[in-house]
This record gives sequence, C-alpha cells and structure tokens, in this order.
Amino acid sequence: MAATGGPHFATSDADAASRYERWKSVDPFPDVDPALLNSADITDYVAATGMIYPFHDQPAADYLKTASYGVPIGGPYVYWDEQQLRHADVLAGDHELRLPRQTIVFVTLEPMFRVPDYLAIRFNLRISRVYQGLLLGTGPLVDPGFVGRLSLPLHNLTRNPYPIKAGDVLIWLEVTKVSRLKDPPAPKDPPARLGTFIPFDASKRGLNLDDYLWKANRGLPIASSIPSAIEEAGKHAENAERQATTAGLQAQNARRAAERLRNFGFVTAALGVAALLAALAGIAITTFTLVHDVNTRLAGETNQAAQNRAELVQQSAQAQAQQSQQNARLCAIEQQLKLPKSASCP
Repeated sequence: MAATGGPHFATSDADAASRYERWKSVDPFPDVDPALLNSADITDYVAATGMIYPFHDQPAADYLKTASYGVPIGGPYVYWDEQQLRHADVLAGDHELRLPRQTIVFVTLEPMFRVPDYLAIRFNLRISRVYQGLLLGTGPLVDPGFVGRLSLPLHNLTRNPYPIKAGDVLIWLEVTKVSRLKDPPAPKDPPARLGTFIPFDASKRGLNLDDYLWKANRGLPIASSIPSAIEEAGKHAENAERQATTAGLQAQNARRAAERLRNFGFVTAALGVAALLAALAGIAITTFTLVHDVNTRLAGETNQAAQNRAELVQQSAQAQAQQSQQNARLCAIEQQLKLPKSASCP
C-alpha cells in the first residue's frame, strides 16, 4: 500500500521478487550515504527493491517512525509449556495467542524479506512490549543477501499471559546501508525517490515511567515471574519432602506390620502344628480305644463261645451216658421177659 503520490510498493510476492532480482546488487540510490536510513529512505528502498513484502505504510503513524518500520507478526508459532509439551499453530486471522508466563514463544514475522547486498537490517522489541516485561534480547543483525521469513524467540518473564494476534506490530525494524563497495555498478533508470520523512511523534515527548507503564498494561501490575517460580519450587520441594517423610513412615509401618504378620504367622503355624498333633493324638487314642474295645469284646465273646462249647460237650456226654443207661435197662427187661434181643443190646 502506498500513499497517493508516494512510493509504489510491490503488489505481489512475485512482483517483489522481480524487483529484488533487478536491484539485488545494484544500488538504485547511490547518493544515499552509508548510514542508518530514515523513514523516507526506508520506503524508497523497499519500493525499489521489494525488500519487504507485504509492506504497510498506512496509517503511517502505525508503521513508520523517524528511522524504523513496525513489522507485523503472523505465521507459525511454537512453544513448550511447563510440562514440556509442545504447542504449535499458525497465527492468522482472528486467532489470538496468549503468551504463557515463564515461557519462550517462537513467533514468525509476517513479511518475506529480500535484503540487497548493500543493506542490512536489525530489529528490536516495541517499547510498549518492553515495559510489559517481555524480552527479545539484543536486536539480531540480518545480513545483506538474506532471503526468507524471520522468526524470533519472545520471552515472557512476568506473571501476566499477554495476548497477541496476527497483524500486531511486535518489533521495530532498522535498515542500515553498509559502506560502499569498490567500483560499484551504476544504476540504469533508477526509480524516483518519493518517500516521505516521518518526524518524531510530539505526543511521545516528555513521558515518564508511569506513562510508559500505563500504556504497556493499563496500570495493572507487571511483576516478575521469578519470585513466584522460586516460591512454587520451594512449595514443590516442601511437598516432596513431606511426601518423602510420609513414604518413609509408611515404609516403617509396612515393615512393622510385616514383622508382626511374620511373628503372627510363626505363632499361628506353631498353634496349627500343635492343633494338628493334638488332633492326631486324639485320633490315635480314639483308634486305640476302639481297637482295645473290639479286642476285649472279641476276647469275651471267644471265651463265652468256648465256655458254651464246653457246656455243650458236657451236656452231650451226659446225654450219651443217660442213653446208655436206659439202653442197658431195656436190654435187661428184654432178657427177663425173654424177648428177642434188640440190635442195640450186647
């Protein structure tokens, strides 16, 4: 996008690539001295070389300052949470990312960069983000000749989960023209210089610390997460110590219970053996008594049977004697009566 009558920027990535190939090694504005470029020179070089696509200059106050350009974010991001779980997505459209506290989030800048051989770029975190307690570190240098998109690690050192979304201006980018090469090629049909210098915003002069803090977080606390992290670590350590102590006591109780159980087992086993022996003894006594009783009964019955047999033998002998006596009497009577002699008479 360009203001009416201002520089005409590339309308597509292919257009930007074509402009870069034309002016990659040939400086279209050799009269610009090697130095940190002002806003007018930045816009002229971007329009001529396609160095940044897409490039925004409207409204100018949102994207251009005296010697820097505000770069929007948009694209892939990734971070790891406190449980070491990886979170990755794309920051686009209305999607909002809340920067987790005590976390490093790797975010991607929106534009494609194509840096000519005679320029270098460097960027720093936007001042309002600095006062939020975010950290980008010292501005890294992007060397001449670089082509690609840029990502950066954003540290949230506070307790506040700040929201960011696609299109937010996260960094301010500076463009520096390097020292001249020996015998540089002269440009042919260079573009016109139509960039406009953006003076410093007068409303930002004379601000104090409270003004910056209010702008950064609307008066809400901006506290470091380190003390709370240390406190949480201490609580975790105390909790771990308590758990370890509890586990030790539980282990001691378990050992004591095991010893009691073992002793109880020994006693139970001894009682069991004694009971078994008593039972066996009882069975043995019962068996002995039963056998003795049987033997006694059998002996008694045997004696009774022998006695009965003897009596029967005696009675049989007596009966035979009586029969012999009667037979003798009969034979005597037969002889007296002179009857025929019976076969039983002698």
